[in-house]
Amino acid sequence: MNIDTILSRHESLKRKKQYWLPLYQALAQFVMLRKQYFTTDQAEGPFLVNKVFDATAIHAAHMMASSILGQIWPNPFESFEFVPQVAQEEEAFSDAFDMMNTVNEVLPVNLALAEAGVMTAFLEGIMDAVVFGTGALAITETKDYKTPISVKSLDSKTMSFSENDQGQVDTVYMEKEFTIGTLVQRFTYEAVSANSKTLYDQGKLDEKIKVLHLIEPRRERNPLKLGTLDMPFASIHIELGQKHLLQESGFNEMPILVFRFWKTTGETQGRSPAMDALPDIRAVNKLVEMFELAGEMGLNPPKMISTEDVLGAGKIPWGPGANILTHTSGRMAGAGKPIEPIITVTNPSWAQQRISDLRDNIMQYFMLDKLSDLSNTSRQTLGEANIRNELRMFMTGPLLTRLLVELVSPFLERSFNILLEMGYFGVVRDSMQDYQMQQAGLEPTYISEDFIAHRTNGLKGYRINFISPAARLMKLEESQGLDTLTDYMERVAQFDPTVIDNFNFDESLRAKQRLSGASQKVLYSPAQVAKKRQDRQIAQAEAQQLQTEQVQAMTFKDAAKGVKDIGSATGQG
Repeated sequence: MNIDTILSRHESLKRKKQYWLPLYQALAQFVMLRKQYFTTDQAEGPFLVNKVFDATAIHAAHMMASSILGQIWPNPFESFEFVPQVAQEEEAFSDAFDMMNTVNEVLPVNLALAEAGVMTAFLEGIMDAVVFGTGALAITETKDYKTPISVKSLDSKTMSFSENDQGQVDTVYMEKEFTIGTLVQRFTYEAVSANSKTLYDQGKLDEKIKVLHLIEPRRERNPLKLGTLDMPFASIHIELGQKHLLQESGFNEMPILVFRFWKTTGETQGRSPAMDALPDIRAVNKLVEMFELAGEMGLNPPKMISTEDVLGAGKIPWGPGANILTHTSGRMAGAGKPIEPIITVTNPSWAQQRISDLRDNIMQYFMLDKLSDLSNTSRQTLGEANIRNELRMFMTGPLLTRLLVELVSPFLERSFNILLEMGYFGVVRDSMQDYQMQQAGLEPTYISEDFIAHRTNGLKGYRINFISPAARLMKLEESQGLDTLTDYMERVAQFDPTVIDNFNFDESLRAKQRLSGASQKVLYSPAQVAKKRQDRQIAQAEAQQLQTEQVQAMTFKDAAKGVKDIGSATGQG
């Protein structure tokens, strides 16, 4: 590992981002005041509110971020479900269904923990994406079984990144500041540079040191080794000032999730609604400033004062009840009043309509009319409501789909892998963990053999079924199509009952469950359904056999009685 090479690439990535910084600074100043020092080191002090006169964009950005979060992630229990990765029809009876039921019970509970910080990190990350076009989350394993997953939002101000050939961010460089005390506590006294040791020994614990943290694919490794230095992703900490290696470790997968709101081909940085709205944001800010100034001029206009008529050595008392002394000895004939206001703006209300139009434009840039739809108070039929929802889907569908694919799906995959490695979903049969649990008197839960087989073949072993409001909205048209087909089949079956042979009732029921967003828990797995049907067939066969035996017994009984009657009749004869 060459530190100079790493630092050279870090500077190269920073240079590519320099062109974006003026735009980011303007967005921070007008839309996200708490990040107003975007192109400079964070300074403690008052916000630059004296340059911001309209909060429409600030409010719209918060509303958009909250609305998006509510639609793609209302809570961990109503946002997703894991289902088995069934590739072939014969795999429908996989034991992975039981494992996925465990996943759907365990994973949401751990993501809902307040200590995990999922909702807070999601909201902050989406807010960054809405304003700056790029958001980032760090999903880390805590090694604490009470709170196994920790999620934090990362500031794109201090981050540079690059993509792989598939357009996914796989390299992240971040500059962080540590105090000497925190640095030694985080990396140990032996790991820090000689300069940091000196500062620590001198008691300068609040002295700040810049540290570069990079995560990127490891280009030289031995896949057969299990150490952190041979993991697919390298994690390296370097003291920038001293060019000193603090720590080198690794990850099996990318722990930092970078997502873009919109993205232009050929660009790495994301683009945002706030960027599109920035001209109108600047215009309404300036217009409101001028409108307020005009109002102030109208309420307290400038005065024209004759210096020959006013006493007091230039100091004129002003305000209610003030006595202003004047004299007329030096006044010229025909002169005006000694003190009179200067008329400036007679009626500034002409700007009100323009301000209103700009504010409406800003709200539309942030798609609040499509995301929240809070202004609709009219009564509608079901058909009208469905049409309205379809129109909303056409407008917001691509946006929400991108966030589901680039944010929620990778987040769930990372969280799944963390809990899987920690044994939350079970252990491998005949593994060391299995023997240890049995020796401790515990009954282990086993990971599905079919799941293991899929993972061995390089597959995920599962599919994610999104059940959030956004997912249900995007599946609305397909769900309605299934209903239309079912109704048509029922009408045709009245004339030709054999048409029902074309319809797969089991698959249509599972499709309706998936499209409607209902939990898969309401349906039995294919294996359980097959078992229930087999048991029913056996029970029916046994009942039929019993009924047959009873009929035969009655027949034999009646026959025996008939023979007896015949014998009796013959004997009497």
